[in-house]
Amino acid sequence: MEHLAATDGHRTLIMVRERVADRLTCDPEVRPLTPAEYDQAREAATRWPTDVVLVETEPERPVRVTAGAARTTPLYLATDGPTLVGSWDMADLREHATGINPREAARLLIYRPRYSTDTLFRGVHRLTERATAHFGGSLWTSYPDPALHRTPRDLAPGADVVGAFVETMDTAMDRRPWAEESTLFHLTGGFDSGTVATRAAERHPGLFPTATLLIGGTGREQQIRRRAEMRDRVKFADPDIVIDAMKHPPLAPGCRWVRGDLISPTEDPLHNPFAQMARAVAEAGARTVVTGLGGR
Repeated sequence: MEHLAATDGHRTLIMVRERVADRLTCDPEVRPLTPAEYDQAREAATRWPTDVVLVETEPERPVRVTAGAARTTPLYLATDGPTLVGSWDMADLREHATGINPREAARLLIYRPRYSTDTLFRGVHRLTERATAHFGGSLWTSYPDPALHRTPRDLAPGADVVGAFVETMDTAMDRRPWAEESTLFHLTGGFDSGTVATRAAERHPGLFPTATLLIGGTGREQQIRRRAEMRDRVKFADPDIVIDAMKHPPLAPGCRWVRGDLISPTEDPLHNPFAQMARAVAEAGARTVVTGLGGR
């Protein structure tokens, strides 16, 4: 991540964004701009190709916080009287929660979560992609126009569907400075992470180690077999970190739940084994972890 700021003496723009490959890291010093240059900078910021958050201030107008289209991190907002507070960690806003949101609680219990401004707690809000939060004493959110939905078109004769998908995946990955020895792939054995990881290993043989949580139940044997096949077909690096989730249940002695620490409910029940895996990954020297989730 990197951050930068600009001002024309009247308006101020703060940008926190995901770094883009082949571009130098920005100087975080505030840049003084003319009003015309400020308008150009603000317009360019909205077209940043990776994850970005913009914070804008202007006298006599509400503060505006805008999320970019490539939303890969959550951003939670709450108000404290005349102050707007935000964090990527919902637990940081615990003092602003005023109770349970029953609608979101029901969705969580039946595993039908929705990507919206609502969270499990009243008083804590999520800023979704391309949405803007406005705060001038009260908080309200504006959204982009709805996307137009169309029916699927027939494929042209000889269309290379797989080739187009691979090219799109390569483009998305190459926007980010990820192809380094300190990068590790979360290879679960599932379709999403498997597709991303095997493609990366095809392009950079022997560069990336892997890690996973080993699940229980009927999928355990299949997970072991599929991961072994993936690591056999393309060349990954060692180590292959495997944490057995069955040895780290949600209420195991010493876990954060038992200690009474605050944990987002959306991270249950695998928070404990994930914490063990994250610790092992960090000890192995990884600084970037790439995964696949929900087809992304």
